[in-house]
Amino acid sequence: MPNRESTTDFLELGKWKLDSLVQFILMTLFSKNSELEISTWNDLEDMEESHIDSFVRILIKTIEEYANAGFSYLQSRFEEDRNVFNETYVFADILKDVVEEKVEID
Repeated sequence: MPNRESTTDFLELGKWKLDSLVQFILMTLFSKNSELEISTWNDLEDMEESHIDSFVRILIKTIEEYANAGFSYLQSRFEEDRNVFNETYVFADILKDVVEEKVEID
């Protein structure tokens, strides 16, 4: 883990380098057409400006909802066991746990 002096500020999503994780997150989000209130991505080409503005608001709201759910999950994990965040691979372990929980639900 780098020391505090070598850390940098978190970048806005639009300024991220498109690595595989960012692409995965965006493609997962973009596959949720019904949540974004469009039937296909081609619908955007024929939309009026006001409808595109509405779509962008829904898209931003959806991203924020996913982020808030993730923060809520992290908060609950922290409240259960504060020491879990001292481990080197904490986020890899949490991701594994979330995937396993989803498999059990399905």
